[in-house]
Amino acid sequence: MDTLISASNYLSTTPSIAAPHHAAFKASPTGGSAKRAKPKLAKDLIAPSYAWGLSYLIYAVSLYLGLGTVSFIVATSALTLIIKIPIILTATLLAGFGLSMLAQAGHEGMHGSMIPNKIISAVLGIGASSMVLTYFEVGFAMRHWAHHRFTNRMNDPDIHPSAHLTIWWQRVLFSRPLYNKIYFKNTIVMALGKPFKIDYSMSYSLKTQIAFARFNLIAAFGVFSAYSYVVYLNPLAGLFIIGLPHIAALIITSCQSYVDHAGLDADDLNNAYSRTSLLMTALSFGTNYHLEHHAYPHVPCYRLPRVHKLLLAANAIPNPQHVIVPSFWGAYKAVGKAYKPNQPKEDFNPFIIS
Repeated sequence: MDTLISASNYLSTTPSIAAPHHAAFKASPTGGSAKRAKPKLAKDLIAPSYAWGLSYLIYAVSLYLGLGTVSFIVATSALTLIIKIPIILTATLLAGFGLSMLAQAGHEGMHGSMIPNKIISAVLGIGASSMVLTYFEVGFAMRHWAHHRFTNRMNDPDIHPSAHLTIWWQRVLFSRPLYNKIYFKNTIVMALGKPFKIDYSMSYSLKTQIAFARFNLIAAFGVFSAYSYVVYLNPLAGLFIIGLPHIAALIITSCQSYVDHAGLDADDLNNAYSRTSLLMTALSFGTNYHLEHHAYPHVPCYRLPRVHKLLLAANAIPNPQHVIVPSFWGAYKAVGKAYKPNQPKEDFNPFIIS
């Protein structure tokens, strides 16, 4: 018998979830399939790990600050310009992916998937994501459970803010500032103790959410102050270690919603992409397996590649040719695809287990 887990209790119950619901699937506009059931997951795929979670954070910070420092050292070296430019561009891009991973760390933390303790998981995620200027994880997370419940549907909160951005370059340039403005406002509202009503909200008490929001604001101010001090001491270091990676991250994260969902319908196992390139996995730590994340929202990102193999072995993905993208650069073609609400062929709820 299926059981409904309210979003407010979702994370607190996930440690005991070993058998996610069996979601039936009907034919979709992008292909036909018989009804399929998602396989059950073993507990070792569900339980977060201190070692993996902390490795994620160390790797992301190292990628960001390490490659940013490489860029600065090369820029101020005696190397010729023809050697400097490709090294700086490559290092800056990789540092941008490190920043993107830090933003995603907030997502993992608020899901309670970073480490076993969900409160510390959230705090670590908020702190790490605060290293990304203008991004406020709590403001994002306030509506993220609704995104999971209504992915690619009319009530999906991720679709409507950027609905007017229909051309790829508009999305690349403007979508991230647009979303970050919303997340900042949401965080302020929560920090003031006046959150708006949400049908599917975070799985923490209101008191805890308010504390998270206030911590998010304090952490963001602390990071901004530290960055400002670096710029004051050495403007070139601020440019190459902090400024340029943030520009790269702005472009990378502006593409995020589209490389995750654009051009797909609202049906389970057909509403998100699996970007399976090894390079993408190396630069995302598993968050690139977004279809798997939506199928099993409680599974840590560093275990999603294993979930992907399990789904393939079970023949559970109805239209793999549409949702599995093996090419690193090919994944970014979705930035130009339509991103609009759809009606699922059959309603399903990711907060239901059996």
